[in-house]
Amino acid sequence: HINGAIPGMSGIDPHAFRSSLSSIVRRHNGEIWIASGSFGVIVLPPSGNAHVVNTESRSFVFDNYVNTLYAGRDGRVWVGQRSCASVTRRDGSGQRLVLRENGRDFSNCDVRGLMEDRAGNIWLSTENEGIIRYRNGKSHQYKPTNHNYPVYDAINCYEDSKGRLWAISRSGGLFLFDASHDRFEPVNRRFHIEGTCAYAINEDRFGRLWVTTEGALVSLSFTDGSEMPEVVSFSKED
Repeated sequence: HINGAIPGMSGIDPHAFRSSLSSIVRRHNGEIWIASGSFGVIVLPPSGNAHVVNTESRSFVFDNYVNTLYAGRDGRVWVGQRSCASVTRRDGSGQRLVLRENGRDFSNCDVRGLMEDRAGNIWLSTENEGIIRYRNGKSHQYKPTNHNYPVYDAINCYEDSKGRLWAISRSGGLFLFDASHDRFEPVNRRFHIEGTCAYAINEDRFGRLWVTTEGALVSLSFTDGSEMPEVVSFSKED
């Protein structure tokens, strides 16, 4: 089945399937949520027909260009949009996040990635405001002028099985969070990873990290607690 032929999807505007569908999560109640690049969020319940939540609903979507979704451990779903971020609670109500620090408001941000670390912090990766750590209504921003993250864009953050927090960026490559100094450090040069772009990061069951760059698929293996990984790059020649 595809698009409107998927059970429950027949009532969705066909144009919604032609937009960018960039993220999908399963909510605590079994609903499937799909982020649409121009229609908001498509919600498919376990049984019955799907519906669209958009700016007209005003519940948790404040910009119909939805980039990313994240289902938190507590049942809330975080929604990253072109011009803001919002959160919806287990009961379906929601709110737009107010992101502010030291008198500066950066709520109008283009959110591209969302993740929750083991401490319960939500990390927002943005296209224009760097990286934002959010918890219990308090925000902390990482960006060049704060001297704690050297570029303004980030695709996503990722916490590995050892508790290391990574960030990836189209303009800066791979970064590792230094908690003792509260900053993200670039590691492409230190780890001898060619290029300046990183598009995705994940970890396999053996603890190896895999990063896609503009020219290769890169494997990082840390052994015996070493801070320097064994790096293997796979390019089109391989």
